[in-house]
Amino acid sequence: MTGFFTEIEIQADVTTVWQVLADTKSYPSWNPLIYRIEGELQIGSTPKFYVNMPFGVKTHFRATILKVLPSRELRWFGRLLGVNFLLTGEHFFILEPTEVGTRLIHGEKLNGVVSPIFLRILGGQLYRNYIDFNRALKKHCENMYG
Repeated sequence: MTGFFTEIEIQADVTTVWQVLADTKSYPSWNPLIYRIEGELQIGSTPKFYVNMPFGVKTHFRATILKVLPSRELRWFGRLLGVNFLLTGEHFFILEPTEVGTRLIHGEKLNGVVSPIFLRILGGQLYRNYIDFNRALKKHCENMYG
């Protein structure tokens, strides 16, 4: 297994951060990574995700929602070309309350025969895209009540 994770401190409570993450209709107004989701974030559902990939490439894919724990965790699972052996990814968001708000842990676990190549070619830029997502989420949450 390969992959990466990021984290950021957000000066907003976990309920607020969760509300922003769960409000997929507002994504186009603040989210630089996932600019649209068609479908519901419910366990077992398969919404369609529209994402900005590295180097300005826009793409879309379906993923299965694995976990929805309000104010705590969101996970989904996707695969390249619908098969597990090439490339699979488990995307996750974990929210932890802190003294000043919320710690967001955000990342991706990758598996499959092309995952090392994928990370070598796109990993650095994808990591930066996740950092951009985190910063945008932080700014949006903190501006809601600031």
